[in-house]
Amino acid sequence: MNVTLGALKSIKVYVVGNAKRPGAYTVSSLATLVNVLLQAGGPDSNGSMRNITVKRNDKIVATFDMYDLLMKGDKTKDIRMMPEDVVFIPVVGPQAAIVGNVRRPAIYELKNPLNVEGLIAMAGGMTATGYKGRVQMMRVVDQEYRTIFEGDLKRLSKNSIGSTMLNDGDFLRIFSVIERQSTVKVAGPVAKPGIFSIEPNVTKLKDVLDWAGGLLYYAADDVEITRVEATPQGPKTHQLRVNAKRVLAGDPSENIIVQMNDFISVRAIPNWKLYKRVEIYGEVKYPGVYPIQEEETLSSLLTRAGGFTDRAYPRGAIFTRASVKAAQQRQVDEMAKRMERELLAVNTNEMSSALTSEEAKILQSEAEQKRRLLQKMKEIQATGRIATLVAEPGVLKGTAYDLVLEEGDALYVPANPSTVQVIGSVLNPSAFIYDKRLSFKDYVLMAGGYTSEASPARIYVLKADGTAMRVKPSAREVTPWVKEFNKGDDWNLIEPGDAIVVPQKMASYRGMRQTRDYVDMLYKVAVTAASIHNITK
Repeated sequence: MNVTLGALKSIKVYVVGNAKRPGAYTVSSLATLVNVLLQAGGPDSNGSMRNITVKRNDKIVATFDMYDLLMKGDKTKDIRMMPEDVVFIPVVGPQAAIVGNVRRPAIYELKNPLNVEGLIAMAGGMTATGYKGRVQMMRVVDQEYRTIFEGDLKRLSKNSIGSTMLNDGDFLRIFSVIERQSTVKVAGPVAKPGIFSIEPNVTKLKDVLDWAGGLLYYAADDVEITRVEATPQGPKTHQLRVNAKRVLAGDPSENIIVQMNDFISVRAIPNWKLYKRVEIYGEVKYPGVYPIQEEETLSSLLTRAGGFTDRAYPRGAIFTRASVKAAQQRQVDEMAKRMERELLAVNTNEMSSALTSEEAKILQSEAEQKRRLLQKMKEIQATGRIATLVAEPGVLKGTAYDLVLEEGDALYVPANPSTVQVIGSVLNPSAFIYDKRLSFKDYVLMAGGYTSEASPARIYVLKADGTAMRVKPSAREVTPWVKEFNKGDDWNLIEPGDAIVVPQKMASYRGMRQTRDYVDMLYKVAVTAASIHNITK
């Protein structure tokens, strides 16, 4: 026997019709139809996947259905290619689509007559959540209109459409099962509050409380159940009250059967909160975070913190409160919104009344300035500071300034400052060494005097304690707590940590009310922040 080995020859085949990449292909002499289809990219969006033919010498030698390969893994009809074979992919045949709760929702080509159940099987069958009680079909009638009809997949049902034969263009939708929930909600001091499923007319209150992990140690004995009942006049709500201890003990009179949509509210001990905490820091002997009791006062906190150190400056103490900060921020935000509405109205009216391009440019420039002002307004953050007396606990106790503390209160006691700030329209805004012999005018002169834009008639002193005072003789009155506790004998208008504010002359924008007030407010917020920084740095 003689054996001769040679290289495999290449052959040329043709892919035509509705292929993604039709053309002539040079393939191995061992290539099959599937190899050629893969190389050509398979059928395009208009090509048939179920009626692909192979022509050899003008005769059809094979018809291939790609669904057999893709869905069943059946490659038995795949043939070996020969030189000059032609693979023809015709136009796609009738199609039907299926969506919803099936495993392979898609558009399917119909090769043979097929009913609804056959299409569902082709789509991999229904999912676990598929609902046999409702199937929706859309069908094109005589290529004139589309109609929709409902049915089900129950074989013995008169509305069953499982055996309905499909037409070209049919659209099938499979819905999910209906959710039937019987639940109750548990809230309050239980280990795991939330929503729990119940068995109607069977589940009792003790079962639900056990599912919720039982009552926590600060739970009260009172449990309130809010129940809604459907009546011909509308929903009717009423409350039931039971004793929690008796429920957990299994008392039949208290351990009632719960109903769907009951809201079970476990009550906590009145006024319960684990800790209310406040903070005190700065020049006190024991700064830190302190849990407080009900109705505890500022003097008590100072006593617990050991009182002031030798370097403390109680006159400049900063007391802030979270609830006050939230209220201040709401007011600032509301003012910003009101200003924004006013700006929009004024800008629209002014721009529409511009007669020349030059006037329009001026109005546009003014509008841009107003927008920048509005942006500054939106950036304002409230401090929550309360201007109050902070003194030794013995002096403070029992006075109107001995505040009852709240959750989130904070007290900062600064060290004794040695400077006075001059801020605003002066030639050299700066901080100067405090000298009790100097008046506010002396400090202004040390800052270089007023600028041309200054408004000396409106000058005021921003005190370290958060109050503000005019410097006019008629307005120079000591604060109430200075009168009450220091009697004002050696009181001086300018004290350490104060800020002398020289405002700038303000002019309103044309056509806009209250702009001067807004700008002035922004200015005062800025100098207040600078003063606090001077005290706390």
